[in-house]
Amino acid sequence: MRFLVAGNTGQLAESLLKRAANFGAQIISTNEDSDFSVDDLQAQINNTKADFFINLIGISHPDFFNKNITSSDRLELINLVENMAKATNAANIPIIHLSGHQVFDGKSEAPYTESTAPSAENEIGRIGIRAEDAIAQFNPNHVILRTSWLYGPDSKSFFAKMQKIAKLENDLNQVFKERMGSPTSVYSLVDGIFEVAANLHSMKENRDLRGTFHIANSGIASQLRFGRYILAYCQEISQKHSEEPSNQNYDSDADNIITQNAALNCDKLLFSHGVALDDWQQALRNILNESFGTVLENNKNDE
Repeated sequence: MRFLVAGNTGQLAESLLKRAANFGAQIISTNEDSDFSVDDLQAQINNTKADFFINLIGISHPDFFNKNITSSDRLELINLVENMAKATNAANIPIIHLSGHQVFDGKSEAPYTESTAPSAENEIGRIGIRAEDAIAQFNPNHVILRTSWLYGPDSKSFFAKMQKIAKLENDLNQVFKERMGSPTSVYSLVDGIFEVAANLHSMKENRDLRGTFHIANSGIASQLRFGRYILAYCQEISQKHSEEPSNQNYDSDADNIITQNAALNCDKLLFSHGVALDDWQQALRNILNESFGTVLENNKNDE
């Protein structure tokens, strides 16, 4: 399977390249000098003989989340997305568009399902909704994948922030305890993308495989619990313990009052595609083991 990918910066794009061989996939980035016109994109699809088009712009493209760019700049990104949908439709190939929990208002007490109408309260979320609408309008052969709290092996600053949250002893502790989400590893997400693509490739006429799906590691956690899990596991790594941390190291989220919710219900993906990602604790341990494995190996060599 050949994948033409737009938005080739960031950990998600790097992970696609890194894990492609596991699925017999070939990743091809859109041309650096591409103007993303419909004609230009069609030419790239034809020249590369791509079976799929993956759009990461909006979830991994730094310009989309840069606070310094203007609303008109973000709207220009929507025009690019619209052109991608039109070009892939003309070329008769599926487009897989990555989106996120930002399309929701965060006020739900339960994980969001695909049947929940998007209702973002910030500009990034509203632009995300418009991007999804453009994909659905201009190419019916599409899959929109929404994910939540994405992180990867190079998220050192993110891990540091989470550990800082875990150590809070003041009123902010409660704030982060009330922010819920579905922590998702880039590796788990990429594997899920390839599994979805394989289904689309082998069952081209199955319309149930098209549409909008939520994809995230299973289970939900507060930011506080997530941070404390990272802190405790990193401490065990530094002590050269490889077993899962004891459950007593973590607070339960059972009694939390949710004030900001980014959690996603992924049952539809399992029902339609048979795809379910690992639980968030296991996925996080895999990432942390890789992130800090070099440090551990160096420590062993110094003994």
